Amino acid sequence: MMYRVVESGRVDDIPRGGVRAGSVKVTQEVKDMLESYLNDNCIYTMETMRSMLGLDMRVDVSTSTISHHLLAILYMVRQTRVVLMTCNAAAKKIKR
Repeated sequence: MMYRVVESGRVDDIPRGGVRAGSVKVTQEVKDMLESYLNDNCIYTMETMRSMLGLDMRVDVSTSTISHHLLAILYMVRQTRVVLMTCNAAAKKIKR
């Protein structure tokens, strides 16, 4: 440790680690844009939001990154599924 002090002439440690400013793709503007997409139409898929971000803000992010940031905004993202109309039909209820 004393070698570092003598060589650099610096007593205080420099900060290390953290997020590099040049590699941050999801800024606050991107998060606000994602939130506005969901407010406009909540049925958008992750892939649709990814392509919209590419067109609107020229940012290429993965769908997992979008999911991560949407969960941070406290949105519950669920996969939609098809419910058959015959499941709760009157004829089936009578048979039960």
